[in-house]
Amino acid sequence: MGVEKSHAVEQGHSGHPMRKGKKMDRRNRLKEFFIGILILFLSSLPVAHSVEAAELKTVKVAGAVGLEITPLMVAKEMGFYKEMGLDIQIIDLPSPRDQLPALASGQIDVLMAGNTAGFINMAVSGFGSRVASGYSHSSPKWYGSHINGLLVRKDLYDKGEIRTLKDLKGRRVSFNALIRTQTFDAALRLVGLRLDDVKIVEIAKFSDSMAALKSGGVDAAFFIQPFGVKAVKEGFAEYLLDYSALPFKIQFTMLFFSEKLIKEDRQKGVDFLAATFKGVREYLRAAKGKGERVKVLDIASRFTNMPKNLLETFAWSYVDPNGLLLMDSLEMQQDWYLERKYIKQKVNYNKVMDLTLLEDALKKIGKVDPQALVSK
Repeated sequence: MGVEKSHAVEQGHSGHPMRKGKKMDRRNRLKEFFIGILILFLSSLPVAHSVEAAELKTVKVAGAVGLEITPLMVAKEMGFYKEMGLDIQIIDLPSPRDQLPALASGQIDVLMAGNTAGFINMAVSGFGSRVASGYSHSSPKWYGSHINGLLVRKDLYDKGEIRTLKDLKGRRVSFNALIRTQTFDAALRLVGLRLDDVKIVEIAKFSDSMAALKSGGVDAAFFIQPFGVKAVKEGFAEYLLDYSALPFKIQFTMLFFSEKLIKEDRQKGVDFLAATFKGVREYLRAAKGKGERVKVLDIASRFTNMPKNLLETFAWSYVDPNGLLLMDSLEMQQDWYLERKYIKQKVNYNKVMDLTLLEDALKKIGKVDPQALVSK
């Protein structure tokens, strides 16, 4: 009986665990299967991301890094370039002496720069790069004031010694580059003066120019923001000339495409323009307190290293939302270069532009009315 009992217990002991063991084994296998699937899924995520990143075409863009180039960062961070299968690399290249050779050699794809004498001279000699669109120009009156222009020492202003452009005759006026004096010369001619009637002092850095104005080293100075608003706020300067108030429009910068980009991947250029001007439109709306103001303000602050509260105190650089080119301004600029012998001959702009790129880009995103855009 004891043996039978012992056998029964053994049967019971060996039978129940065997059934339980089979269940446990099945559960373990299922668990291992799902864990394997999960690991496979998770491990595939970085691979998918790197494949996606590898598929994005990079556009190298050079120019003077500042508020004016911020719309490109807006387009990047809001995903407009990615939508077009692009990514951008912004290169800080403020000097025209470096910009044009980099563009001509194909080291960069896009250049944001002005209608310089250097560009005209290279274009006359057979420059392969092309102007693809306009970019920044003097702002419309409805947009804002004092984006750039001239400051005068406050003590001279308060004494009444310098209140108008005519009062600058014989005075020392600083500019960051002699090429920037073209608009100033045109403004002087409106009041019967010429550039030779003032003493131009070339000071490369705006911070140094403001220091010279503050110390009395110069009597007036060309400014861009935020240098203007800071000088006025600190109490050593007053606004004298607002470029946006002049009776003629000024083309400040354009977008140049390298010959390599146009010949090897024209569609990449078209898509770049489409994404860029989508970014410009968001930037303009934010500049007027509309749209994604908080987000764009954050991007602008991080990109320019300007505090947000400072960015709130002045009108941002105006960029045309349709890439408009002011041809009259370009002609006026090269006439001035020729007069001062900065160029030997004028260029036919039709031969150095390819505006079909912009036309195709605007077919993708449509044209907008600038004033209506910022009222939404």
